[in-house]
Amino acid sequence: MDNASTCSAPNRVVNGKWSQAPFGNFVAGMTTIMTCDEHYAPQPDAAANMLCGSNSQWTYSGGTYVSCVRHNNPPPPPSQIVGCVVPQHPNNGQWQQSQNAQKTPQGKLVVGTIMALQCGQGYTVSPASASITCDNVMGGGQWIGTGTSATCDSTPSPPPQNNNPSPPGPPTSCSPPQDPSQGAWSRPAFGASAFGVGSQSTLQCGQGYKLQPGTASKMVCGSNGMWAYSGSAGSCTSSNGPPPPSTCQAPNAVQNGKWSQPPFGSYGQGMTAVMSCSKGYKPSPDIASNMVCSAQGKWTYQGGTFVSCVSDGGTAHDNSNPNVGCMPPYNPTNGVWAVSPFATKAADGVKLVVGTIATIKCNQPYSSSVQGASITCDGVNGQGQWVGSAGSELAKCQ
Repeated sequence: MDNASTCSAPNRVVNGKWSQAPFGNFVAGMTTIMTCDEHYAPQPDAAANMLCGSNSQWTYSGGTYVSCVRHNNPPPPPSQIVGCVVPQHPNNGQWQQSQNAQKTPQGKLVVGTIMALQCGQGYTVSPASASITCDNVMGGGQWIGTGTSATCDSTPSPPPQNNNPSPPGPPTSCSPPQDPSQGAWSRPAFGASAFGVGSQSTLQCGQGYKLQPGTASKMVCGSNGMWAYSGSAGSCTSSNGPPPPSTCQAPNAVQNGKWSQPPFGSYGQGMTAVMSCSKGYKPSPDIASNMVCSAQGKWTYQGGTFVSCVSDGGTAHDNSNPNVGCMPPYNPTNGVWAVSPFATKAADGVKLVVGTIATIKCNQPYSSSVQGASITCDGVNGQGQWVGSAGSELAKCQ
């Protein structure tokens, strides 16, 4: 895909956003989807999809560029949020998704997710640069794009250039594994940028879920550049313990800012999401920069209006300061405070950055004294502080 034509980022649309390229660039054949904010819909609907052409230009239907217009239809409940089921890998290949790809409360990939096909050593993507995009088609999630029928075809060996041609070198790494619903695979060890041949990745499941089958908790990067595991691929299924808490859908995006991400795919009841504004910006009103996921699967916040990121006038703000973070919390007896394998560190390499969410995970046969207990790192008066409706001093494994 490195030699494919690329398209520039689409023009912004008020009250909407185009789906993002999974690895930085929109390449020829990729389809991007317009997702409008709550209470808004794309107009004209025919122009809500755009295709990146081989001439590095976007093409769309409808006669005019799409916009998001207001409508009065109520938003769907969390149980009806549209998404696409994670697709099956084709033979000799893997569908690649960004580590920041979001999921619905049911574990499906949200509308707008783009996935590119990567083939194993000795195989070629057909058609070239194949990709798929999750779209909302008549109220249901459906994969569309050039990759809906893509395959990984055997690459013909090049004709020998001399009597002693050099054999192709073996692959040196594996692609990052896809996270299952309610779980996450660990990153490369020791800060490496890629999974080298022979390296391992470990699956960690969220609170209320267990690994199935147990023999698939680890995968090893094989010499052929593909992951090898015992039995079938690992997944996270509901455990026999307390039922998982209610979940909230991903918060609405905020320009020049981002909400803290859940550690295992979904925002559980009692989780606190923190708004981290980009450098040069601060949340307004500040009282609304924290939101709590309620038992009804709804976000609750204060301040009378949804938070936005406004210019801070040159004053450094806590949540954008790379030196501010929280020390890893002390683990409870018979359990741990679990964070995503993708959680990042502050500038000192020890503290967890503002916005990190940790959930309590108890050893068998213990269970948490607070259902769905979680804590979130927040920047408070220039210092990192763990906050949440189920703080570390309240939750225990008993």
